Amino acid sequence: MTSPTSSLFRSSVAFRGTERTVFASPTTLRASSTLRKSAPVKMAAESFVEEVDAESLELAVADSSDPLIVDFFTTWCGPCRLLEPQLKMAAMDYKGRVRFLKLDTDKNPDLATAMKIFALPTVLFIKDGEILKKSEGALTANKIAELAEWAFFEGPKPKDIDDELIA
Repeated sequence: MTSPTSSLFRSSVAFRGTERTVFASPTTLRASSTLRKSAPVKMAAESFVEEVDAESLELAVADSSDPLIVDFFTTWCGPCRLLEPQLKMAAMDYKGRVRFLKLDTDKNPDLATAMKIFALPTVLFIKDGEILKKSEGALTANKIAELAEWAFFEGPKPKDIDDELIA
């Protein structure tokens, strides 16, 4: 796995029987072809969502000048697993504007209780140390983007939002 601060990612992508080695940086994308069979693809998006523990989350909330989107999840939760790729896509779209974190509630039960996380997945939208919005249940990347725009950038309130589930 590439570190979140790395500026260069490398991934093998299968395309019609050949392998392409893809080099991507925040501003460029270039590909070179080789003639060997492909290996499984590993997305570079993983580096845009950082898994944290309770202490790291508290530091991020206290010290971050960027807005935070924090996913509270567990590895055994079906909706949490559905949310994971959607969160990665949203994180790629908001790279540099919003910091995306995820916290395993099985490994950090005391913090989950203190944060009043009663359903999984729960996504918190935090800015300047304050929880602005809270959503429970799986979300699409588009819905995450709509909520981020509403919470952080004075965008319009998304349609079909259940006011009881949003802080």
